[in-house]
Amino acid sequence: MSKIRILGTQLANQIAAGEVVDRPFSVVKELVENSLDAGARHIHVEVENGGMKLLKVRDDGTGIPADELVLALGRHSTSKIYDLVDLDAIGTLGFRGEALSSIASVSQLTLISKHSESAWLLQPENCDTTASLRPAAHPQGTTVEVRELFYNTPARRKFLRSEVTEYNNISACIKRLALSRFDVAFTLTNNDRLRLDLSASEKCLDEQERLRAICGPSFLDNAIYLNNQSSNLMIKGWISIPTFSRSQPDLQYLFVNGRYVKDKTIAHAVRQAYQDVLYKGRHPAFVLYLETDLRDVDVNVHPTKHEVRFKDNKVIHRFVHSALDSALAERYPKTDNFSDTRVDLVVGSQPKRDIMSLVDILSSHRFGEQADRNSPRKKCDIVGLKSGSADFFNDQHNKDIVSQDDREPIPPLGFAVAQLRYAYILAENATGLVIVDAHAAHERIVYEELKRTYEQQGLVSQPLLVPQGVVVTETEADLGERHKEEFSKLGFVLDRISSESLLVRELPAILRGCDTEQLVCDILADLIHYDISDRLSEEIHHILSTMACHGSVRVNRKLTLSEMNSLLRQMEQTERINQCNHGRPTWAEFSLEEIDKYFMRGR
Repeated sequence: MSKIRILGTQLANQIAAGEVVDRPFSVVKELVENSLDAGARHIHVEVENGGMKLLKVRDDGTGIPADELVLALGRHSTSKIYDLVDLDAIGTLGFRGEALSSIASVSQLTLISKHSESAWLLQPENCDTTASLRPAAHPQGTTVEVRELFYNTPARRKFLRSEVTEYNNISACIKRLALSRFDVAFTLTNNDRLRLDLSASEKCLDEQERLRAICGPSFLDNAIYLNNQSSNLMIKGWISIPTFSRSQPDLQYLFVNGRYVKDKTIAHAVRQAYQDVLYKGRHPAFVLYLETDLRDVDVNVHPTKHEVRFKDNKVIHRFVHSALDSALAERYPKTDNFSDTRVDLVVGSQPKRDIMSLVDILSSHRFGEQADRNSPRKKCDIVGLKSGSADFFNDQHNKDIVSQDDREPIPPLGFAVAQLRYAYILAENATGLVIVDAHAAHERIVYEELKRTYEQQGLVSQPLLVPQGVVVTETEADLGERHKEEFSKLGFVLDRISSESLLVRELPAILRGCDTEQLVCDILADLIHYDISDRLSEEIHHILSTMACHGSVRVNRKLTLSEMNSLLRQMEQTERINQCNHGRPTWAEFSLEEIDKYFMRGR
C-alpha cells in the first residue's frame, strides 16, 4: 500500500475545481456572483469559442485592495464570512472561497482590480500565490480574464460540448442571474457580437421589459402576478396560467433570498397547486422569489450552491402551495358587479346554502328532466331560439340583452344565443363572442362544489371487515409508526405487526375499493422524500373528479337558453373555471375587432 502524503497545492486545487468548475458557464456563474457581492451595478461578460478560448467578466464594484489581490487567489480565502456564526446566516451569493483558486488552477487567469486610487494587475502561473503585482490602467471595479480553460486538464476538456451548447449554457446562466437582480445592468457578447443588453430596472415596467427579454413576451402576457406575505415568509413573482404550459420544465426560475436554486420541496408544492388545472404531461412556467429569515435556510449544501435546505420544509411547502393555489383560484372572468349567490342549473330552484352530501351535489347539478336527453346530433346543427319565443322572454337576463337596457351591465360571459352541435354554447358579451365547452365547464363547476362540500364534511373513516396487511421496508414501518397520529388525521388507522409489516384497520370511506397497499406505500415514500405527502388528497380529488365528470352535462344534450345562461352565471362564480378537471380549456373569447379584422370590415 502506498504511503499517505499531502497533495500538492496545484493538484488539490484541480481536484477542488472538479466540483466548483465543471463547465465554462460555472466559471461565469462564480465570477458574476462575486461581482454582485461586490456591489456592482454594471456587469459585462465576454465569451469566445463557447468560453473555451476566453471568458472575461468586468464590473464596477468596490474592487479588491492591492494587498489582498494575491490572497484572493488562495484556497478558502473570502471576505464573506469569518466564523461559524456567519455560516448560520449567509446573505451573500459566495462564501466558500474556492472559486478563484479553482479557476486559476485550470486556466490562464488574469486579475485586474481598482479599489481606491490605483489599479493593479495579477497574473499567476501554476497557482503561484507569490506572483508579483504590477500597476495597470483600469476604471473602478474588477476584471477577471480566463483564457484556455482546462488547457492543463485534457481529460476534462474533451468532455465539453460543442461551442454552441456551451455558449447557450453561459447565456442561460446570465439570464438567471439577471432575473435575480433587476437593479443591475448586464451585457453579454459572444465572439465580439452583442447578444444580450439588459439595462438596470428601477420601475415595475422596466422589470417587465427584462422579463419579456428573458422569458419571452408570451410568458408575461399569460402570467399571473402574486405577492403574498406571512410572518417571516414572503413570496412574489409571476406564474403562468394553466393554458400556457410547457412540454419541459425549462421556464422555471426559483430564487430563495436572491439565490437561484432548485428545490424539491418547492417544486412539489408548485406541482400540487397546478394538479387539477394543468393538462397531463405539461409543466407550468414561473419566476418566483421566496424571502425568508437567513437563519431558516442552509445554503452550504453543495459546492455549486444550487441546493438549499430549509429549517422546516412543511411550513415552506404549505406557504408556497397556499400562495399559488390562491392565485390560480382567482375567479375569472371578474364578476365584481354581480352577486356571489350560486344559481342552480335547474331553472326556478332556490340557491342551496346548507352542507349537502356528495350525491345531493351531483343531483342538484343535473338539468331538468324535460330536456331531451337523447336528441340526435346532426352534422351541422346550431340550436337557437328566436327573439319572439316564449322561452327566450322567460329569462330576465335575455330580456336585458334584447332590450339593450344599459341600467344593468352585461355579465363577463354575456348571454347565450345558440348551441353549436349540442356541445358548445355561443354567447354574446360586451366585447364580442364567447364560446363555451358546456361539458368541460359544468364538470369544473360540479368538481369545485364537490371539493367544497367534502372539505366541510371532513374525513369519515370506515373500519375494514378484514384488516389488510401491508408489506414495507423496516424504514417505512418505523416511519408509519412514528406518524401514526398523522395517518389517523388522514382517516387511516395503522398498527405495526412486525419489523416490516403494517396493518390497516380503517381507511377513509370515500377510498373504499382503492388499492390500499399501494396508497400506503406511496404516502410513506413521499414522507421519506419530501417530509410531506399529498397522495391521499390526490386520490380523493381523483375520485371527486371522476364523479364530477360522470355527473356533468354530456355532449349531444340539447340545452334551452335558460339552462345555458344558468351555466354561464355559475361559471362566473366558480374558481379555476378556465380549465376543466383535466386541464382542458372551458371557454374562449373572440373580440369584435378580431372578427371584423378577419372579415376585412372597415377597409
